[in-house]
Amino acid sequence: GFGDVGAAVRLLEELLPQVRTPLVLDALASAYLTEHPEGLRHLEGRAVLSVNPTELARTAHLDEDRVAAEPLAAARQVAQRSRVVVLAGGPDKHIAAPDGRAWVVQGGGHGLGVSGSGDVQAGIVAGLLARGADAAQAAVWGGYLHARAGERLAHQVGGVGFLAREIPVQIPAVLTEVG
Repeated sequence: GFGDVGAAVRLLEELLPQVRTPLVLDALASAYLTEHPEGLRHLEGRAVLSVNPTELARTAHLDEDRVAAEPLAAARQVAQRSRVVVLAGGPDKHIAAPDGRAWVVQGGGHGLGVSGSGDVQAGIVAGLLARGADAAQAAVWGGYLHARAGERLAHQVGGVGFLAREIPVQIPAVLTEVG
């Protein structure tokens, strides 16, 4: 819910060094790692950074065109530098762990570009972390569930036009399909 980059960074500078539990940083909170690339190393890989391509470019200090051309390379750079798992959205989701492992989740559709959709994805990842998944597992599964939920909604509603609040309702059905 941050709207001001400076205010977000100042708050997170006070809060995050004290955090000892797994966490998800989403959207504008990524500005903290832009300013403090080593700021979450104390969590030893138990943090997930969930970002869109623009946020990934800022965090990686790279041009947006370069990130668009090589999103996995940018995600790996941030993951290794900051020792966080990076879940980068876009046409495909690129996940990179600090130890060099990487995954690509394909699909989801353009409808997932709706405002609030990334927040839903971050919430899915946070829920998986809370249930005991490690950061990489939570990011991969969170990205997968989010993508499949988007595909289900695209089939039901249309390629675009659904709301972010409709995405979580699809998660139980996606889990049933997988299990």
